[in-house]
Amino acid sequence: MKFYRRKSFPPGNLCYTLIMENLRTYSINGLPYKMLHGRNVSGAAESGNPLSLFWSGSGLEVRVRSQEVWALIECDFSVMEPWIAVLVDGRVISRFMPEKGKHWVCLIRGLSARNAASVFIMKDSQAMSSDPLHLLQIHALAVSPDAEFLPVPEYDMNIEFIGDSITSGEGTVGAVCEWDWISAWISACGGYAAQTSRRLNADFRIISQCGWGLIAGWDNNVNTVIPPHYERVCSVLWGERQLAAGAGGEYDFSQWQPDAVVINLGTNDSSAFFNPGWTDPQTGIVHKLRSGSDRSLEPEDAGRFGDGVKSFLASVRRNNPGAAIIWVWGMLPVPELAPYIKRYAEEFAAETSDSRVFTLELESIECETDDDDRGSRGHPGPKTHRLAALRLSDFIRSVTGR
Repeated sequence: MKFYRRKSFPPGNLCYTLIMENLRTYSINGLPYKMLHGRNVSGAAESGNPLSLFWSGSGLEVRVRSQEVWALIECDFSVMEPWIAVLVDGRVISRFMPEKGKHWVCLIRGLSARNAASVFIMKDSQAMSSDPLHLLQIHALAVSPDAEFLPVPEYDMNIEFIGDSITSGEGTVGAVCEWDWISAWISACGGYAAQTSRRLNADFRIISQCGWGLIAGWDNNVNTVIPPHYERVCSVLWGERQLAAGAGGEYDFSQWQPDAVVINLGTNDSSAFFNPGWTDPQTGIVHKLRSGSDRSLEPEDAGRFGDGVKSFLASVRRNNPGAAIIWVWGMLPVPELAPYIKRYAEEFAAETSDSRVFTLELESIECETDDDDRGSRGHPGPKTHRLAALRLSDFIRSVTGR
């Protein structure tokens, strides 16, 4: 293989051409072995179209003997750019924002061609519902001419995580002083969902949106709620190219059945009880989850939340008949709402004779004692996510027997 020092690269993109001429290129459907992660349209791996990465934690994994691995990545956005994490043999080696447009990116080089390595290209940021241009696609991989692709080992179990900013991994990167609302501070690869999955050798899928809730977002917006989107591929994205890639289509649950579904919703609903009302710009109606001066929840609105718990559990159970369903809370404390989560989940289990519905309180951000423990944007940091993953992985083992 012929290499060039950077200072001697010809102008423009010819430097990439010189390198790529010495590599072998594979389209996604041309890869002999591969594993797709995250929700996608049926047949995405074999369609011949670029692979769209919608949700946090979605991606492409291959196992290959090659000195280097490149990816042809297409990216677009208006404000909220996607971020990518590259994992080699299960460990993060880089995290970056790709350029707009379509570009070849070197993921790893200098590997021994004698040893097989697992290379996982992961979308590290969440689906950005506020940006209709937000797009991340993989068109192809390029490897050494004598590279050998091998089967990707199967995972021991499947876990689906449903939640909000905590599940998206907001705050897991960045200094404690950071408060700007930008993609950089959102990272799935360091969150409790990814850590739990690593501990259990599980394939995982994430459905999460910062600030969204079960029946209301943090600001009482009744449109920023997860349940209406659960049976779609990724309908929180609504831009023209996003929809063309299949984001709004019905999701085929039969293609991937979880052993456990973890629901971590309620933190933003709890905030809504104590925040001002939200006025619907279309109707002028003000929506507000109400609380008393003593921070008690208004019974009627608490009951509406409870109905939401039961309704969403019914939807999750209908689509995942064999899964253990675990409703968790507590990484950001919700003392007023927590009893209602537990009560209504238990009522659903009793009313439907469903013995596979559970509740679990996770470690709280209050465990963080210094800046090394803490996250950015006032969110749980590395310590909270690590302890939550320890507790949750042990619990999943206990209820699944895996």
